[in-house]
Amino acid sequence: MHSAPAVSYPVGRSHFQAVVFSLAWLLGLLAGTFWLLEDRAWDWRHALFATLLVLGAGLAARSWQKTSSGTLRWDGQTWWLSADHDPHAGRVNVHLDLQQAMLLSLTTEGGAVHWFWLQRSVSPLTWQAFRRAVHARQADSQEPSPERDSLTGRQS
Repeated sequence: MHSAPAVSYPVGRSHFQAVVFSLAWLLGLLAGTFWLLEDRAWDWRHALFATLLVLGAGLAARSWQKTSSGTLRWDGQTWWLSADHDPHAGRVNVHLDLQQAMLLSLTTEGGAVHWFWLQRSVSPLTWQAFRRAVHARQADSQEPSPERDSLTGRQS
């Protein structure tokens, strides 16, 4: 399979990520409110739920604020994350592709994992090329190889 052409895409804080986190938190708040209204008695379980809800909101906000920003670049051979003037090579994995937004991770050669929510609206002109590059690399890694075939017992 031919390699996808080189492409770069800006990464950083995502409004889509903030909306997803906010909606999840609001659903938790709504469920807890209905639970409290149904029980009509406040006990340790409700206090624990409220504590976890507040901690979850704090962790989500902290995660959103600590999101790396920079550029994710495919050079035709390797994925690079250029953030803080220190480029890191790694492997990209797509965890969710919603056509207009993607959740992916970059695992660097040192083992660090960077997570990104990407949105088409950030760079609509390069979005499709970026998606092709991400998915082409995954397809390349799924192609049958003699070593993999010998491990799985398949005939070429």
